Amino acid sequence: MKIGLDCRFWGITHAGLGRYTRELVLALLNKYQDKADFTLFINRHQWQEDKALLKNCHLVETEIPHYSLKEQLQFGGVIDKEKLDLMHFMHFNVPVLAKTPYIVTIHDLIKHFFKGKPVTTRSSLVYWLKYGGYRLTIGQAIKRSECIITPSLFTKDQVAVHYPLAKDKIRVVYEGVSEPYNLNLTLESAASKKIQKKYQLNAPYFVYTGSAYPSKNLEVLLEALKQFKAQNNKVQLLIACARNVFWQRLKDQIAKYKLENYIVMPGNVPDEELKFLYAQARAYVFPSLMEGFGLPGLEAMASACPVISSNTGSLPEIYGSNAWYFDPHNSQQLFELMQQAMNLGDKQRNKIVEKGMKYSKTYTWEKAAAQTWQVYQEVF
Repeated sequence: MKIGLDCRFWGITHAGLGRYTRELVLALLNKYQDKADFTLFINRHQWQEDKALLKNCHLVETEIPHYSLKEQLQFGGVIDKEKLDLMHFMHFNVPVLAKTPYIVTIHDLIKHFFKGKPVTTRSSLVYWLKYGGYRLTIGQAIKRSECIITPSLFTKDQVAVHYPLAKDKIRVVYEGVSEPYNLNLTLESAASKKIQKKYQLNAPYFVYTGSAYPSKNLEVLLEALKQFKAQNNKVQLLIACARNVFWQRLKDQIAKYKLENYIVMPGNVPDEELKFLYAQARAYVFPSLMEGFGLPGLEAMASACPVISSNTGSLPEIYGSNAWYFDPHNSQQLFELMQQAMNLGDKQRNKIVEKGMKYSKTYTWEKAAAQTWQVYQEVF
C-alpha cells in the first residue's frame, strides 16, 4: 500500500498542529514502515532537525504555502503524480482538485464559532472572503473524504452536527503525550532552579501554554490575577506562546490591567525547559472556551503539574477526574481554584501529581498510530 502523508505542518513552528504531525508520522514510520510505502510531502526548511529520523523515507519537498490559491490549484497535482493508494491530510486544507483517495484529520471547528473582527488583522472584506474560503474548503474536505479522524468525541459530535452526511465515516483517534514530558523529574534539581532564574520566576507561579487566540479566553485569567494583586499576594504567571499579533494584543491588555510585574511572556519555550517549569508551577491553567483535544494539560500532568481547566469543549472528556474545573466565564471560580493550588500541602500535591502522571501515560503516540493505521486498513 502506498500512503501519502501531508507533513507541511511539521515541527514546533506550527504549534499543536506541528506536534501532531511530527509525533504521529514518526510513530507510524516506527511501527508500519515495513508494511507500507510512505511518501511524505514536506517543506524543505522544516524537517532538517529530524533528517536522521527520515533518512529512509520517500520525501517530496514542496514550498506550496498553506491556505493559498496555489495550494488549491497545484498541490493536488503534486500528490496525484505520486500515484498513491491513500493520502492523509493532517488538517482541513485539502486541495479541491486532488484526485487521490484521502482521509482528513479535523481537529476542531473553532473557526465556525469564533469569527469576525476579534480573530483577524485583515480588513472586513478580506477576512470574510477568507472565511468563505475556509467554509468551502473544510466542507469539501469532509464531503469528499473516505474517512475523517477527530481527536475527541466532542469534535466528532460537532462535525456530525454541522455535516450530518459525514457522521458515519468519523473515527476518533486520541493524541499522545510526547516523550520529553514522560520523564521522572527531580523536582528540586539544579536544572529546574536554573531555568526558573532564566525566566525571572522568583515567586510562586502558574503556567499557561498555547496561543493567545481569542478562543483561549486569557482575559479571564488576567481577571483572576487582578484579585491576587488586590490582596498583595506574591504570585506570577508564565505565558508561553508564539509572538504574533494576538500575543501583542494580550500584552497590551496586561498593560491596561497594570499586571506587567506579575506576568512573564517569553514567547515559545522549548519542551526540555517547559517540563521543568511545569514541575515547579503551582498549576497549569487552561481557561479555553473550546478545544478539540487539549494536549498542553496532559503534558503538564506528565510533568508533575496539577491542572486547572475550563469545563467546556473536549477538556472534561480528555482530562477526566484529573483536573480542577471551572466555568470559563467566571473569574471568581478560577481565582478560588488558583488559591487552592497555592495552599496545597506537599502530601496533597504529591497525590494529585502522581494520579495525573499515571493518567497521562494512557495517551501515547504509539496508540494513536495504531488506531490511525486501522483507519487506513478500513479505507483501503
